[in-house]
Amino acid sequence: MRSFLRLALLLVPLVLLHACDSGGDDDSRIGITGRWAGSYVSKIDPNQTIDVVLELQDDGVNVIGTGSLTSPTETLPFSIPAGLRAGAKMSLTVFYERPPQGQINGLVSDDFREIRSVSISGPGFANSTNLTLNRAD
Repeated sequence: MRSFLRLALLLVPLVLLHACDSGGDDDSRIGITGRWAGSYVSKIDPNQTIDVVLELQDDGVNVIGTGSLTSPTETLPFSIPAGLRAGAKMSLTVFYERPPQGQINGLVSDDFREIRSVSISGPGFANSTNLTLNRAD
Protein backbone atom coordinates (compact mmCIF):
# COMPACT_ATOMS: atom_id res chain seq x y z
CA MET A 1 0.00 0.00 0.00
CA ARG A 2 2.85 2.33 0.87
CA SER A 3 4.58 1.82 -2.48
CA PHE A 4 1.29 2.50 -4.29
CA LEU A 5 0.93 5.78 -2.38
CA ARG A 6 4.51 6.79 -3.27
CA LEU A 7 3.91 5.98 -6.94
CA ALA A 8 0.70 8.00 -6.91
CA LEU A 9 2.45 10.97 -5.31
CA LEU A 10 5.22 10.79 -7.94
CA LEU A 11 2.71 10.66 -10.82
CA VAL A 12 0.53 13.59 -9.67
CA PRO A 13 3.09 16.28 -10.70
CA LEU A 14 3.50 14.65 -14.12
CA VAL A 15 -0.25 14.59 -14.71
CA LEU A 16 -0.60 18.20 -13.60
CA LEU A 17 2.32 19.28 -15.78
CA HIS A 18 0.76 17.62 -18.82
CA ALA A 19 -2.62 19.25 -18.11
CA CYS A 20 -1.00 22.68 -17.82
CA ASP A 21 0.77 22.30 -21.16
CA SER A 22 -2.35 23.11 -23.17
CA GLY A 23 -1.51 26.84 -23.45
CA GLY A 24 0.93 28.62 -25.74
CA ASP A 25 0.89 27.93 -29.46
CA ASP A 26 -2.38 26.84 -31.01
CA ASP A 27 -1.45 23.39 -32.29
CA SER A 28 -5.03 22.78 -33.46
CA ARG A 29 -4.51 25.22 -36.35
CA ILE A 30 -3.75 23.35 -39.57
CA GLY A 31 -1.46 24.76 -42.27
CA ILE A 32 -2.75 28.08 -43.54
CA THR A 33 -5.87 28.28 -41.36
CA GLY A 34 -6.18 31.84 -40.08
CA ARG A 35 -6.02 35.46 -41.13
CA TRP A 36 -3.58 36.65 -43.81
CA ALA A 37 -2.84 40.20 -44.94
CA GLY A 38 -0.70 42.03 -47.45
CA SER A 39 -0.76 44.97 -49.82
CA TYR A 40 0.51 45.95 -53.24
CA VAL A 41 0.65 49.01 -55.49
CA SER A 42 -2.07 49.12 -58.14
CA LYS A 43 -0.86 48.57 -61.70
CA ILE A 44 -3.70 50.76 -62.99
CA ASP A 45 -2.93 53.69 -60.64
CA PRO A 46 0.56 53.59 -59.08
CA ASN A 47 -0.62 56.09 -56.43
CA GLN A 48 -3.07 53.55 -54.99
CA THR A 49 -2.27 50.77 -52.55
CA ILE A 50 -4.57 47.74 -52.49
CA ASP A 51 -4.91 45.83 -49.20
CA VAL A 52 -5.61 42.09 -49.36
CA VAL A 53 -7.09 40.16 -46.44
CA LEU A 54 -7.85 36.42 -46.42
CA GLU A 55 -9.58 34.37 -43.71
CA LEU A 56 -8.76 30.73 -44.53
CA GLN A 57 -9.71 27.32 -43.20
CA ASP A 58 -7.32 24.53 -44.19
CA ASP A 59 -7.91 20.84 -43.44
CA GLY A 60 -4.51 19.82 -44.77
CA VAL A 61 -5.56 19.63 -48.43
CA ASN A 62 -8.79 21.58 -49.03
CA VAL A 63 -8.98 25.30 -48.32
CA ILE A 64 -12.09 27.51 -48.04
CA GLY A 65 -12.68 30.99 -46.70
CA THR A 66 -13.40 34.63 -47.43
CA GLY A 67 -11.41 37.70 -48.28
CA SER A 68 -11.41 41.25 -49.50
CA LEU A 69 -9.49 43.65 -51.70
CA THR A 70 -9.58 47.23 -50.40
CA SER A 71 -8.53 50.33 -52.33
CA PRO A 72 -8.90 53.93 -51.16
CA THR A 73 -12.27 54.09 -52.96
CA GLU A 74 -13.91 50.67 -52.45
CA THR A 75 -13.79 47.27 -50.82
CA LEU A 76 -14.40 44.19 -52.97
CA PRO A 77 -15.35 41.22 -50.75
CA PHE A 78 -15.14 37.68 -52.09
CA SER A 79 -15.71 34.10 -51.05
CA ILE A 80 -13.33 31.18 -51.45
CA PRO A 81 -15.60 28.15 -51.87
CA ALA A 82 -12.85 25.86 -53.15
CA GLY A 83 -9.11 25.70 -52.90
CA LEU A 84 -6.25 23.27 -52.60
CA ARG A 85 -2.92 23.21 -50.80
CA ALA A 86 -0.46 20.58 -51.94
CA GLY A 87 2.81 20.97 -50.07
CA ALA A 88 3.93 24.55 -50.64
CA LYS A 89 1.56 25.23 -53.54
CA MET A 90 -1.76 26.93 -52.85
CA SER A 91 -4.53 27.54 -55.39
CA LEU A 92 -7.83 29.19 -54.45
CA THR A 93 -10.94 29.80 -56.55
CA VAL A 94 -12.45 33.18 -55.76
CA PHE A 95 -16.05 34.34 -56.32
CA TYR A 96 -16.69 38.06 -56.17
CA GLU A 97 -20.10 39.65 -55.50
CA ARG A 98 -20.27 40.41 -59.19
CA PRO A 99 -18.95 38.13 -61.96
CA PRO A 100 -16.47 36.88 -63.03
CA GLN A 101 -14.65 34.54 -60.72
CA GLY A 102 -10.94 34.84 -60.03
CA GLN A 103 -7.96 32.85 -58.86
CA ILE A 104 -5.36 33.30 -56.12
CA ASN A 105 -2.16 31.25 -56.27
CA GLY A 106 0.92 31.30 -54.05
CA LEU A 107 3.70 29.41 -52.32
CA VAL A 108 3.37 28.68 -48.59
CA SER A 109 6.52 28.96 -46.49
CA ASP A 110 7.69 25.90 -44.52
CA ASP A 111 6.81 27.56 -41.20
CA PHE A 112 3.31 28.63 -42.41
CA ARG A 113 4.00 32.30 -41.60
CA GLU A 114 4.13 33.62 -45.17
CA ILE A 115 2.52 33.02 -48.56
CA ARG A 116 4.91 34.27 -51.26
CA SER A 117 4.64 34.93 -54.98
CA VAL A 118 0.91 35.46 -54.64
CA SER A 119 -0.83 36.11 -57.94
CA ILE A 120 -4.41 37.34 -58.14
CA SER A 121 -6.56 37.25 -61.24
CA GLY A 122 -10.09 38.48 -61.64
CA PRO A 123 -11.97 41.79 -61.86
CA GLY A 124 -9.65 44.76 -62.11
CA PHE A 125 -6.50 42.70 -62.64
CA ALA A 126 -5.19 43.22 -66.16
CA ASN A 127 -1.93 41.53 -65.20
CA SER A 128 -1.07 39.05 -62.51
CA THR A 129 -0.25 40.72 -59.20
CA ASN A 130 2.67 39.46 -57.11
CA LEU A 131 2.66 40.08 -53.40
CA THR A 132 3.45 38.44 -50.08
CA LEU A 133 0.77 37.66 -47.50
CA ASN A 134 1.78 37.44 -43.86
CA ARG A 135 -0.02 35.66 -41.05
CA ALA A 136 -2.09 38.32 -39.30
CA ASP A 137 -3.61 36.37 -36.41
